Amino acid sequence: MIRVMKSKIFFISLIIITLFNLINFPISMASSTEQLDLDYAISNLNIYAPSALLMEKSSGDILYQREAYTPMYPASTVKMMTAILVLENCSLDEPVTVSESAISAVPQGYTVSKIQVGEILSVQDLLYALLVPSGNDAANVLAEYVAGNVPNFAVMMNEKAVKLGCKNTNFTNPNGVHDENMHTTAYDLALIAKYAMDLDDFRTIVSTETYTLPSTNIYPLNDRVLHNSNYLINSSSTGYYQYATGIKTGYTNAAQNCLVASAKIDQVEFIAVILGSTFSNTTEQSKFADAKTLLDFGFTYHFDYYQNEIANKSRTWYGRLNLDNLINTDLIIDENNQPKWGYVFYLIAKATLILIIIIYVLYYLIRKIKRYFYNRKHARYNFKF
Repeated sequence: MIRVMKSKIFFISLIIITLFNLINFPISMASSTEQLDLDYAISNLNIYAPSALLMEKSSGDILYQREAYTPMYPASTVKMMTAILVLENCSLDEPVTVSESAISAVPQGYTVSKIQVGEILSVQDLLYALLVPSGNDAANVLAEYVAGNVPNFAVMMNEKAVKLGCKNTNFTNPNGVHDENMHTTAYDLALIAKYAMDLDDFRTIVSTETYTLPSTNIYPLNDRVLHNSNYLINSSSTGYYQYATGIKTGYTNAAQNCLVASAKIDQVEFIAVILGSTFSNTTEQSKFADAKTLLDFGFTYHFDYYQNEIANKSRTWYGRLNLDNLINTDLIIDENNQPKWGYVFYLIAKATLILIIIIYVLYYLIRKIKRYFYNRKHARYNFKF
């Protein structure tokens, strides 16, 4: 009896080990050539910024990184966090009065959105002024409105950063005006962008090419047209990228050129972060060019994979059980329309093994059932299962 039990355990263990090996076999076989192509593509990416990262949005997978965890000055990319907190604490139609302190706190030379002291604007208008032209004045106004003052708002920013999983970020103001104590990383900014792009209002604003501020109690004209500082969004720009969905630019003398960009085809979206670029925005080595290189890389080498992943997540369990999902036809037939016999034999072996397991399980269950009814029929006492 003991010998029979040992043989059963050995047989079942052998089946499990063999099945596990067969399941993993096509992954290594199929991906070897593709991995070589991918490695070659990564090694030949011409990224000029000292810090860069590419993330697939839905999964958070990091597909490329260079010094992505090195602390850098963030410049106006911090406005993403400012917008998140405003959207989570305010309604878009709430009226906000522009204070003198919010306007005067912006150092000379930094971008402003031409809002005036004493005028009343909606939260929505101020968010457009914040994210489209990157208005530092609008950032101060919103920070004061939400938290009472800038230092309190900075505390909220840092608390939210921790909740989002940021590991090396410290915010000291809502607009990115240079501060030696303010820093972040490409990875942390990608996490912030990933979260922000799930907010519908944020997504709408950062993809807007131009926005006109309305007339107010102080400013009677409708001539304040705000232009998006993100060349990837501006259709008239040489840096325009047709799949771009956002997100935020930045520049200070210390931070140099910074950019958090996103692009989407169908349901697949990638986020690219560029920090510390020293090249002009109109050159072939600019932050916009770097972002387009990373985004193109994502769509070229990873689009099909993530498209399938997203499609599988949206299907019901029975919708996944079809031949298209179970069998990769690209592995069966090569580019010359000839069968790849290695993979064909693998499928045959896998199907055979699964069939053997099913037969064995059925045989085992039938024996158990037969024994149960036999015992019920012949037992001298009232047998219970």
